[in-house]
Amino acid sequence: MARTIFISFCDSDQLREASFIMTTSATPNYGLTLHSTETSDRLEVQCKHQNGQLYMVPAERSWVCDMEFRHAHVLAGFFKELSALDLPAVHDIMNRWGLSYRERELAEQDTEES
Repeated sequence: MARTIFISFCDSDQLREASFIMTTSATPNYGLTLHSTETSDRLEVQCKHQNGQLYMVPAERSWVCDMEFRHAHVLAGFFKELSALDLPAVHDIMNRWGLSYRERELAEQDTEES
């Protein structure tokens, strides 16, 4: 179902019109959906049984990576540190959900830039 919304605004004493199409859907957007802006990333994680969002913003450990790949840097760094805690409770939760994390070597071109 699509609706057209007309918005008028004034700019330098001239009336201008713009139309925008707003769509609504009965079907949820299942899967992983990444929304990026200059200041943050938002990862929607949704299926029929679970629905949540992860927010990733510049922080002490995430500033070093380009904005374009901040989400990957944040998630890889978080799971690297979480796994390194070697806490039984963390391992139990990850096992219960069928989740594991394995750090991999950086690509050769990436090690030269670091």
